Amino acid sequence: MTNQELAQALTAAFLEELHEHVATMNTNLLALEKSPDPTQRQTHLKNLFRAAHTIKGSAQAANIDLIQQAAHRLEDILVPIRDGQRDFTPELFALLYQSADAFEEAGMRLREQRDLSDSPLMELLPRVEQAANAATRIELAATAATADSRGRQPTVPNATSHSSRDSGDSNDPLIAVAPTG
Repeated sequence: MTNQELAQALTAAFLEELHEHVATMNTNLLALEKSPDPTQRQTHLKNLFRAAHTIKGSAQAANIDLIQQAAHRLEDILVPIRDGQRDFTPELFALLYQSADAFEEAGMRLREQRDLSDSPLMELLPRVEQAANAATRIELAATAATADSRGRQPTVPNATSHSSRDSGDSNDPLIAVAPTG
């Protein structure tokens, strides 16, 4: 098998699975919006995180950088939610739904062998990155507060931010931290 044939096979496998993972994202987002009990909430969060993680890894294997980057940043957004450091806001739900739609549309473009440079996902990426950067700041602040309460020096958790782009706009509703309790 040539490198080109391998790349085509990986892309084909990725596209077969993408629709399924987007459906998983949408199903779990809908369930989370309905405010399930804590056990169900954790299950839906795990499923949502797993879908984003799988999209990221599969896109990386297929060398589809835009989708890989966006999925990675969605993981960054979901970490502090999963860890109880922040909660969903209506704006964050909207961004996650838009991301799922943009993944689906990107998959359609790739099936048609079209470029992603002018895709909705490319247009959405700056907002996803801004929300991810805000999530990283929340995670770092929570880690520092936990370390401080234990009398230890804070440590940086896995250096989750991989982008230097950050508007610093603390008035952005995606950055708002909703109470988790």
